[in-house]
Amino acid sequence: MRETCANCGKKAAKDTDMIRLLNDEEYQGNLQIVRKKVQMSEGYHVRTDLVTGEQTTVTKITDVWVWDGESYEPLRYGYFCTLRCAQSFANGAYAAGFRKVE
Repeated sequence: MRETCANCGKKAAKDTDMIRLLNDEEYQGNLQIVRKKVQMSEGYHVRTDLVTGEQTTVTKITDVWVWDGESYEPLRYGYFCTLRCAQSFANGAYAAGFRKVE
């Protein structure tokens, strides 16, 4: 379920993962692509795989953010998206006459 901030109503962000594709690779998974960023290089870079030692010449890097269609990140501050919203809510509650019961 997607949470919303108790103060401003902002919805929780999608829980995404970033995948880095080199050169002209295409994303082959079944998750939804929600963002794509392409970085082109005027020259080239050589990447070395630390396990196999294989070297790859890279001229284009594509960062792809994918989402499973149902997962959302939790709000960072309990029922609020920011500390500013929590403070605003608390000040409003106090001004309305609400007090902590002990």
